[in-house]
Amino acid sequence: MRRINLETVSKAIYIDFEGNVDREPTFLGSHHLDIQTGAEVFTQYVHEEIFHSAVEDKPQCVNKSIDEAFECLATIAHKENRIFLAWSTREKLAIETFVSNEKLSEFVVSRLFDSKRIARRWKNRFHRNVISNILNTAMCITQCSQS
Repeated sequence: MRRINLETVSKAIYIDFEGNVDREPTFLGSHHLDIQTGAEVFTQYVHEEIFHSAVEDKPQCVNKSIDEAFECLATIAHKENRIFLAWSTREKLAIETFVSNEKLSEFVVSRLFDSKRIARRWKNRFHRNVISNILNTAMCITQCSQS
């Protein structure tokens, strides 16, 4: 596994699918910083045809298939040595299932990390007692209010 550090996180392409659990997702949201300008780049890729009219007058929205969307994002990731960060395993499963170009799918998945796992490890390493403190405070408040 590649080491995650401040540089890789700041260069990462953040992705999130929305819609449809049992078939191809409706949308793919992506966010990254432009390496040249430092400007934030947010794009919503609309995959499902019924929603294609939703992109009108919304410059951040584009109609692209899931393969076309990842071709764009993989080009950036390859040229600029970036990783992909998602918040769950859903993105990996959707990419493996719905990206028809096998090489593209393998490339993206090889650079994809589950942010929730990373966040959980970080929290357990540096703030292990945070939940315990919250639960203890809640129990104390409950006991005090019952007195």
